[in-house]
Amino acid sequence: MPDMGHGEGLVEIAEEGGGVYLLTTDLDMTGLWILDGVILGEPADPFLLAVEAW
Repeated sequence: MPDMGHGEGLVEIAEEGGGVYLLTTDLDMTGLWILDGVILGEPADPFLLAVEAW
């Protein structure tokens, strides 16, 4: 949604343990958001996450 002038707020990341992380942010518009990122390491592991915000 950044192409439409919308973006996310600050992203907070908390380690839950056992390789699980919790990411939280505020989305300023309903609809489908595709979030992409990279888990750094050897090798780096890119990912896409689809979120339906309502």
